[in-house]
Amino acid sequence: MILPITTLFFACGDKNTEYTDGDTAEDTANENTTAVEETDSDSTMDSDTAEPTPPDPIISPIGEWELYRLEKQELYFEGFNDDYSEAIHSMKWYNQTSSRATESTIIFHEDNSIQNFYADVLVGEGTWTHTLDGTYSFMFNDGANNWSDLTDTYTVNMHCSNTMSIQYLVPPPAGSHGFQEADWSIIAYHRMPGTYECDDSIGYKVSD
Repeated sequence: MILPITTLFFACGDKNTEYTDGDTAEDTANENTTAVEETDSDSTMDSDTAEPTPPDPIISPIGEWELYRLEKQELYFEGFNDDYSEAIHSMKWYNQTSSRATESTIIFHEDNSIQNFYADVLVGEGTWTHTLDGTYSFMFNDGANNWSDLTDTYTVNMHCSNTMSIQYLVPPPAGSHGFQEADWSIIAYHRMPGTYECDDSIGYKVSD
């Protein structure tokens, strides 16, 4: 004689899993699967809304830097027009690095002061700052020490941990040409003494 069964308990699996009238093991397994999928979905959502990984620490200019390359925009003579009544010029970058370039150095101190030297002689002092967008700039205390008559604040572009560049405006070349109102620039490239500059990270204006 078969007795009616209203409730069954299984020793295998979850010992608290209960099957009632009309339910089968397959039905309960499907319910458990749905619960797991909902849990996984919640876990994925939490991952998507998690705080992003902080960026790498900003490279600092603190230390001594020597000039190793200087590029400058100059007026370039292209030729004459068809009737030779007018000269044609253009703006062109030139490598004007001196053989004594490394004699020029600049030191960024931890107290936000700077010192500019040439051949170990102090030629200028000033202060440097760090902006929220991750850039650095500096100013000389005495305007007479400025590298250019058109620039008071110099922005530092960090290419890697041991190489930086400083681009600043200079007056246009003298003479009659169509670029008197254009912005003419110099880019001074610096590296830490005793190291090799990271050329692969720099887009030089002049190809050597």
